[in-house]
Amino acid sequence: MPFRGNYGSEIKYQHPELGFNSRLDTLHAAVPNAKLKRLSAWNDQRRKAASHYHALLADCDGIQLPQILPENESV
Repeated sequence: MPFRGNYGSEIKYQHPELGFNSRLDTLHAAVPNAKLKRLSAWNDQRRKAASHYHALLADCDGIQLPQILPENESV
């Protein structure tokens, strides 16, 4: 398959396939980069909240709680 650097087109303005421009400018790249530094703490908070809800709902009839396999970690 030839390179389709013009949004999926071999010929300018003719697009037989859907193409993408998935580049980020500097500002849009900086935001997730800054958030990645906090991701571990946010995931810990999510796990703590999920554990709390799991404990509160464990004895409720008719509710099937999600199960996490021993080798997995929920986020």
